[in-house]
Amino acid sequence: DELQKQQGSLRWPKETLNKPPNEELEKEKTAQGNLKRSVEEEAARRLQEAHEEICRLTKKLDTKEKEHDKLELALEPAQLEIEALKGNLSRLKESESTDLPETKQHNHRLDTETLAVRNHVQKDSERKMCVELISSLETELSKIQEGKRDTVMKSQGTVTKAEDFQ
Repeated sequence: DELQKQQGSLRWPKETLNKPPNEELEKEKTAQGNLKRSVEEEAARRLQEAHEEICRLTKKLDTKEKEHDKLELALEPAQLEIEALKGNLSRLKESESTDLPETKQHNHRLDTETLAVRNHVQKDSERKMCVELISSLETELSKIQEGKRDTVMKSQGTVTKAEDFQ
């Protein structure tokens, strides 16, 4: 816009044509100088704005690069840990596939042994109960037999005494 205004002012009106050529040249040089200065000032202002924008973007880029470097440093140990975990997982899978049949067989043997021990304990328990029952019955039988003997002896003693009276 300013450039067009300056160019418009460069046209020579009629009264200008009547003036001496030196004066007209001076006015034209002044107008051109003003235009040149105005264009240079605008260029300098835009150059300064571009420089400021470049500085701002450079700082922003530096900040992003620092953040990226920090994240990359944190990412490296995490990737190493992931690789280690993957290795552990594959070793566990291999171990599991070989150990599983052995473990099942071992568990089956333990189940069989446990059942045998339970049966043995049950038999021992039943035997103990039988022994206690027999012992209890023997004690009771002894008491009964002793009671009968006492009764027989008493009755024989009474019979003997009765015979004495006759």
